[in-house]
Amino acid sequence: GALPAGTLVWSASIGQDTQGLPMKHPIYRSVDAGKTWNALNANCGVGQKARGGDGTGIWEPELFVAKDGQLVCMYSDETETGLSQVLKISSSADGVTWTAPRLLVGGEKPTDRPGMAVTSRLGDGSYLMSYEFCSTAGLDCRVYLKRSADGLDWGSPTDKGFEPKTAAGQWFRHAPTHVWLPAQKRIALIGQILNTSAGSVDAAGNGGTVFISSTADGSGTWTTMAAPVVPLPPPTQTNWCQNYSTPLLPTADGKQLLMLASDFETVSGAQVCRTRFARGNLPS
Repeated sequence: GALPAGTLVWSASIGQDTQGLPMKHPIYRSVDAGKTWNALNANCGVGQKARGGDGTGIWEPELFVAKDGQLVCMYSDETETGLSQVLKISSSADGVTWTAPRLLVGGEKPTDRPGMAVTSRLGDGSYLMSYEFCSTAGLDCRVYLKRSADGLDWGSPTDKGFEPKTAAGQWFRHAPTHVWLPAQKRIALIGQILNTSAGSVDAAGNGGTVFISSTADGSGTWTTMAAPVVPLPPPTQTNWCQNYSTPLLPTADGKQLLMLASDFETVSGAQVCRTRFARGNLPS
């Protein structure tokens, strides 16, 4: 049967420290607004290799509901033989029985590493995915966007989609997230590091910039707004903490953007990663 109305569903990458067994993405559900959770004894993804160092992990499960009501799972898979990493997608009507994973975004070269998918449903009912396209041959990690009419068909796996850029040619790399802004009928987007048209780090805006689309589907050039939270100092290299998968959320009145961002802090002489939050005014 289908998942009951009001069900919350959650997953995570399990098995990173368990050598000799493949990593999994188990599914948990809650029917009481997140107060209690139960395992569904199901996985939306399973690695094709036993865990044992680099190249044996699956990561970053992203769950959402497709237009036809199916639960969809996207995840990064580095267990494909001969490939560094790909993005995969599977779906389920009940959260228990899942389709065989199929390729969502693949690389042009064995060294390519598309990953870290985040999705949202836009105002017209279509879907937008943001992700990073990295490579072991050079960690550029450019941010790309792809669109889908129904959340299930994302086109050819060899089609990267399109790069969100400002009129000045600024672009993000690594760990992107985005959110639909209902009041503005626009999209807000952020990545870990802001780059210039020349490819170098944008010293003026890096770490403190959010992109706002100029159209409802993300096409065309993007404008910018000041980020509510700014890492100190801003990241100049890809790392696992600063502005990493930064959540964005418009306030209920549509006037402000809530942002949670992680950053390094020194506590008792040790460097730790902590999350801060703040709100900033959205353009009208």
